[in-house]
Amino acid sequence: MVRRTRGGAKTLRSRGRWLLALLGGRSHEARALKTRMVAGTPRGSERARSLRHKSSSLTADAGRSAARDQACQFVSTESKVRLTSCSLRRRVPNRVACFRNLYLQLVLCALAFLCLVAPTTVSCEALGNEVEAPHPEANATLPVSLPEIMRIPDQDCVFPYFKEYTGACVSHRYVNGQSLYYHVPKFVTGYVVLIHGAGVGRSEDWFVRINRIPMMKRLINDGFAVAAVQSVAQWTMLTRQRDLTNQDQAFWQIVRETGMSPDVPVFAVCVSRGCQYQGWMAETLWRQRRPLRAQYMSIPWGVTRQFLARSAQRMPPTIVAIGEADTVPMVNTRAQLQPWVDAMRANGVEANLYVNKARNVDDCFHTLCRMPHTGGREMTRELVQEMRSQGVIDEEGRIIIPLPAMQGVENPYERLIVDAYMGVNYLRDWPVFSFAGPMIDWIYQELSELQGGHRHTSDFDTAVLNTFLRHSKYGEISAMAARG
Repeated sequence: MVRRTRGGAKTLRSRGRWLLALLGGRSHEARALKTRMVAGTPRGSERARSLRHKSSSLTADAGRSAARDQACQFVSTESKVRLTSCSLRRRVPNRVACFRNLYLQLVLCALAFLCLVAPTTVSCEALGNEVEAPHPEANATLPVSLPEIMRIPDQDCVFPYFKEYTGACVSHRYVNGQSLYYHVPKFVTGYVVLIHGAGVGRSEDWFVRINRIPMMKRLINDGFAVAAVQSVAQWTMLTRQRDLTNQDQAFWQIVRETGMSPDVPVFAVCVSRGCQYQGWMAETLWRQRRPLRAQYMSIPWGVTRQFLARSAQRMPPTIVAIGEADTVPMVNTRAQLQPWVDAMRANGVEANLYVNKARNVDDCFHTLCRMPHTGGREMTRELVQEMRSQGVIDEEGRIIIPLPAMQGVENPYERLIVDAYMGVNYLRDWPVFSFAGPMIDWIYQELSELQGGHRHTSDFDTAVLNTFLRHSKYGEISAMAARG
C-alpha cells in the first residue's frame, strides 16, 4: 500500500512537471517526460517505443523547419511587404485557425459598422430584431428641445403659408416611422415623387422653401398629386432599398386614403444628392417594368460615372438642371451630364440639360416681391439698397461677395448679409425658419439662386411642367384627340 502511494505521488509529480513544461512552451522536454511517464506503466513499454519514434520524427521535422527558417533569412528582399511561403510557415503554424480568427474579426468589424450606420429603427444590442416606430409613437422619445418640425402629428393641413399661397392642404402621415407629406387634387393626371436633398435637406422643404413652392403650386393646379417621404438616412446606398420600399408603401397608403387610381402615371423630381437615389430608383423601376413617365433632376450631386455610362437606355424622359457657378465637391458638371443627355436622345428619349446662369439682383430680389406677406416690391427695393450699401452687391446688382458653397459652411461675409436685411424694418421680425410665413432663409436661397450656385431654381418650372404634362393622362388624351 505504501509502495503504491509513493508510486502515485511520483506519477503526480511527473505529470506536474510535464504540464509545466508543456505550458511553458518547452515541447521537447514535455515529450521526454511523457515518454518516461508512459514507460513507467505496466502497458507503457510499447507506447514508450512509439512515442520515442514520434519524438525522433518530430525532432527531425524541427531540424528541417529550422533549416528552412535559416534559408528564409536569405530570401530576396525585393518586396518587404509581401509574405513569402517561408514567412507563412514560420509565422502561421496553424493556417486554419488563423483564417478562422481573421474571419471572426471581420464579422465583428462588420457588426460594429452596422451599429454605427444602422437607422434608429434597429437595435444594435439585439441585431436582427427590427423595431418599427409607427405614428404616433414614432417621435415620442425625442427630447423636448428638438425643433417642432420633428414632432408633427398626423394632420390634414400642415403648412399654413402653403395653404394660403396655393389653396391646397398638405396632409402628414408616417410610413415606417418616416414623415410623409402629400396632396392629391380632385382630378389627378399624374403622381409626382419628391426627393429632397441631403445635408440639412428634409421632406418638408418642398412646401416651405421659396424656390420650390411655386413648382408645387403649378403641379397641383395642373392635376398632379405630390408626395414627399423623408429618407431613412439621406439616400445612402446602404438604405436606398428601404427608401424605395417606403416610397411604394406611401403610394399605396395614399391610394387607400384618397381613392386615387393606382394606374396613375408616376413622375419624380429630385434635388442634389437625392438625384443619386432617384437615378437608381428610375433604373430599378425600369427593370421591374413599371418605369417613370418622366423625371427632373435639379443640381444632381454624386451621380457616378458608372451609372451615367450604363443607364441612358433605361431612363425616362429627363430634364437636368445645373448651376453655372456650382463649386460643391462631387457635384455633377455639364461635362459629365451632357454626354448622358446626348445618349438618351440617341436612344429616342426626350432629354434636356439646362444651366442656371448668374444674374444681377433686381428690384424684386428674384421672386421675393411676388410672394404673399413679404412687403412687395417696396420692401425688396429697400433690401436691395441695403445689400448695395453693405457691399453685398455692386451698383449693377452683381453679387460681389462669395456665398457659402454648401449649406452649413461658415461664410466670413455673412455679417454683411445680416446687416443688410436687419437694416430693413419689415424684415427684423422675420424668423429664420417657419411653416407659417416668409423667413430669413428665403433671402439666402434667392441670393444663391441668382449667383448660379448649388441651389434648386424655380426658373425652369415651365419646362418641367410642360414635359410632365405631355407624358401625363392629360397628354395621353390630348395625343388621342390629335390623332382622331
